[in-house]
Amino acid sequence: MRPRSAVLLPAGVFLVTFSGLMFEIGLTRFHEYFVAAHVTPAEFAIYAVGILQLPILGMLVQSVVEVMLIRGAEAFKNGDRAALRETWMTAVERLAAVLAPAWALAVLLAPDLVGLLFGSAYLAAVPIFRIFSTTVLLWIIVDHGVLRATGDTGYLVKANAAGLATSVVV
Repeated sequence: MRPRSAVLLPAGVFLVTFSGLMFEIGLTRFHEYFVAAHVTPAEFAIYAVGILQLPILGMLVQSVVEVMLIRGAEAFKNGDRAALRETWMTAVERLAAVLAPAWALAVLLAPDLVGLLFGSAYLAAVPIFRIFSTTVLLWIIVDHGVLRATGDTGYLVKANAAGLATSVVV
């Protein structure tokens, strides 16, 4: 017979992972479920097109943050706060150099972009796309990278919980 911990440990790991996954889905996707519950399928299709994100930008941000995490954690471990700050500022500058112009182009070319990708039937999504595109500018800050590099993830949990609660309430 296997020890009880051999059975309970995998179950505990699964529950923690599953809970984290459900939290992440709620935090990032709650607005979609809310809108879908309150509009027609045709209106939701317009909304879904409007909240389109350009995946290449997300991959860029993720890559920059991963490099920042490695360099930032090393600087923090060595007690070099100036290097940690410099690492963060470099990441912010590089992201701003790409994301700000990408946002401006997306807003400027929104009708053409939506029309090209989805057809003229979805041009009603352009105002939603323009508004939602401003979230790209928030990616520039990458504050979570510094918190993760320093091991201060408790604040991230609290901030994400507050964000989820706000999404549900609003």
